[in-house]
Amino acid sequence: MRILRLGSSIDSEGETPFEERAASLAGRILASASGEQVETILRMPRPNERMPEIVEGWVAELKPEIVCFNISSHWCEAELIALRLQRLGPIGRFLSRRLNSATRSYDFNASPLVRLSRSVATRVVGGRPPFTPAEAATAIEASLRRVVRHEHVAVVVAGSPYSAALEGGAAARRRAMRRRAELFGRLAPVCDSLHIPYDLPPHDADAFAKAVRTRDRLHFGPEMHRRCGELQGRLMVAAWQAAQVETRMPSGQAGRPTSSPACRGE
Repeated sequence: MRILRLGSSIDSEGETPFEERAASLAGRILASASGEQVETILRMPRPNERMPEIVEGWVAELKPEIVCFNISSHWCEAELIALRLQRLGPIGRFLSRRLNSATRSYDFNASPLVRLSRSVATRVVGGRPPFTPAEAATAIEASLRRVVRHEHVAVVVAGSPYSAALEGGAAARRRAMRRRAELFGRLAPVCDSLHIPYDLPPHDADAFAKAVRTRDRLHFGPEMHRRCGELQGRLMVAAWQAAQVETRMPSGQAGRPTSSPACRGE
């Protein structure tokens, strides 16, 4: 069984061993329930105007049985200094480009000096999220509608109980919580209307804690992967089970289920 995993750099960066990452755990949960060998293919989209076309292209190319659509907290909850600098004229745009180039390196981001500088700069200069909840929700909804056109492809939508908003103090955390509530509030009825299994959880108690993160403070360690992998695995098992019921229905009666199992929104 092939899974198209729509994920983020959390799936590839950091010191967490491959076998302890959420993708591996979710795959093992599905393999155990289905009795089938599971292959996971990772792609990392961004919720912009091109997302629907790109995602549908991957579905057509890779022909997965399940699309696991992970909603990255980075999209709306992170506040990036580089995006704030872009509004400060030519010098700001120049600095933003240099900063974006440098911060592509995990080791650079993991440097204690860089971590300290990022923390101070976020409080002094501030940051902006990559996308507003409305922008992200629009792109994700259009992508989901493209995917469900493919009748033999199941899709699930999984949020994360963790947040990308580490810097900026209590005010930044409150903004992250508001943006999450808005994004998930927009996505839950979409999933309901399309009969897509989903789990869009609120923040866990340690959602903003440094202890659950890797050295760069931008990615997450084994505990986050465990919780997210279990959540994603449960959703994929629910989608697989629904597909099994559908395939056993008499010809002419098959179709997407009239209710979504394993659904949770805020």
